[in-house]
Amino acid sequence: MTDNMESRPATAKDFAVLEDVFDDAVPHTPSRRRLLGQAAMVLGAVGGTTLLGAGASPATAATLATSTASPDSIWGVLASVEAFGVTFLTEAVKRSPGTPSAQFAPVLKAAVTAEYNHYVALQKIGAKPLSLKIWIPDMAFGAGGIGLFQSIEKEEDIEISAYLVGVTSYVQSGDAAGARLCAEALGVEAVHRALARSAQGMLAHMPQVPPNNRGFESYPYRTASSALAAHESLGIRYGTQGATPGAFYEFPGNPLDNGAGIAITSTTPDSGDPYSAATGPKTAMPIPVGAPATGGGSTAGVQNNNLLIGGGAVLAGAAVAAGIAANRSRQAAKVSEPQSIANGAG
Repeated sequence: MTDNMESRPATAKDFAVLEDVFDDAVPHTPSRRRLLGQAAMVLGAVGGTTLLGAGASPATAATLATSTASPDSIWGVLASVEAFGVTFLTEAVKRSPGTPSAQFAPVLKAAVTAEYNHYVALQKIGAKPLSLKIWIPDMAFGAGGIGLFQSIEKEEDIEISAYLVGVTSYVQSGDAAGARLCAEALGVEAVHRALARSAQGMLAHMPQVPPNNRGFESYPYRTASSALAAHESLGIRYGTQGATPGAFYEFPGNPLDNGAGIAITSTTPDSGDPYSAATGPKTAMPIPVGAPATGGGSTAGVQNNNLLIGGGAVLAGAAVAAGIAANRSRQAAKVSEPQSIANGAG
């Protein structure tokens, strides 16, 4: 033995190794999570790393420890854009009566509830927004018409890319649960994007424009700072006044408490059966929401199309999470296979 032991801060890799050891040695029970959390706190204290969030896994806590309320932290950016989503959509719901968006009020209310669920999940792992006082440009609301849904589509594009940054970060830190959280939220954001495009087509009387116009979601913003820059290019600011005409809005809290939201299912990460009392018997599909029929004929075709779009986006999110888990399993198998196989012998 030697006294020349290296002293350095604990890294995400250290926490991931610790979690892997527990995965092999201790069953997945509440006691396991307590033991793992206690071990992580000891490692964090010894290594000079402060763990953030009682619900965070060790690998996630190490990643989050780099100032979660920073524009350079993807967790701070995700918490910020979700706080914006709750604030913006709550205000859009309040403004909807008497505007073209009124017919889509149930869609907006379900969306704001989902954004709040995402925000709460991020909070539980220690993510912190840049500010809960948010400057929103007047033009973002589009007078409750097509412009509102154009704003939503643009914002969802940015959020989807930001969640892909989160997926990548979690995979690199070896945290499958965190990667699934981002993938599951990403799938819902993709549903919101498709529904926003559907609303634009319906308001413009252009049903030939497909809401589901992508084979894969785009990934243009590959860092936290670039995602935040794209977000703020829409005139949004946190804690400071923007250059475009608008106003400050305070984070409104739970939309189910203030009347801006409606009950939805799968409200936490890793949820089970998506069909609960909120959507009727398990044998029934949730009722899709579209524009009401107004003299010009039925909108049933559009409603069914929205349902298919939403289901496809959720399946896409699940596929991302499954791919992450499979990739991790393959990596583990490579490490444990005999040396002769690794070298190509046999």
